[in-house]
Amino acid sequence: CELPIAQLEVMQSDADGPSYFTQVKEATAAEINLSESAPTQDEEGEEIQRLSVVGALPNIYAAHAMLMLRSQQLYLEWYSEDAAAEEVKQEDDPEALKARILELQEMLKKANKG
Repeated sequence: CELPIAQLEVMQSDADGPSYFTQVKEATAAEINLSESAPTQDEEGEEIQRLSVVGALPNIYAAHAMLMLRSQQLYLEWYSEDAAAEEVKQEDDPEALKARILELQEMLKKANKG
């Protein structure tokens, strides 16, 4: 599979104890190997790195599921913070508030007509 390099760095970090890769290996008895090829870019321009999971088939499925779960957790953690910051920024912008009020008024008019 392929994962963003930023996420791989977090998963490989052992600053707070065993790395996530180590935890996956211990839980599933599967090996996680990073590709030696150069990173590529996905559609959004984010650098991604290929990795492989080696072991018995059920262990591979379990390890892959753990990696995908952690990837989604990191994604939500990082991007929900960005979205929340943007939402707060927009809430403080008077022009954005006026535009939102107009949008809501239009929705209300449409709802009252129907």
